Amino acid sequence: MEKAKTDEVEVAKKEIEEREEKKKTPVFLKSFCNKGLQGITFGVMEGIVMALGLIAGLSVTQDRTIILLGLVVSGLADSLANSAGFHISEETESYHTKSEVYASTIFTFMATFFAFVIIGIPVLIFEPAQLLFISGILAALILIVLGYIVGKIKGSDYRRIILEYLIIAAITTTVCYYLGGLVYS
Repeated sequence: MEKAKTDEVEVAKKEIEEREEKKKTPVFLKSFCNKGLQGITFGVMEGIVMALGLIAGLSVTQDRTIILLGLVVSGLADSLANSAGFHISEETESYHTKSEVYASTIFTFMATFFAFVIIGIPVLIFEPAQLLFISGILAALILIVLGYIVGKIKGSDYRRIILEYLIIAAITTTVCYYLGGLVYS
């Protein structure tokens, strides 16, 4: 009888351990996380929010050239500034290797620039009147995917993270739209 109880306890412990192990981040992801995932997620989030805010603020002009020029110039400047800032931030932390710092720097630049390019594509296709709506939908889809990935990696509730990302984008877009209208009028 005692032996049966011990066996049951051991089986239960093993099942719990297996469930906990499945929740953990896979080894290949841990390695990737150390070498740039933080830079990628930062760059994508910041680039999406920045590009959408810029489109919102400049869309009041209804001038495609101004919107495109703003996206190209600020996209490059923002990508360079983000990667430099991220590089310095990572470098000052004592637990990153040199290769992790440089990987994060490169990934931050590429992710920010990529976000600007993706959000900027509708500028080439749609009229300025439709642009904010189309770019907003595109940005929301990217932020949903980003929030889902971050939530899964962290083992957190991805719905809460997605909601947080969407709220940040919505607030930024709204403020920039009204600020653009105020300055333009």
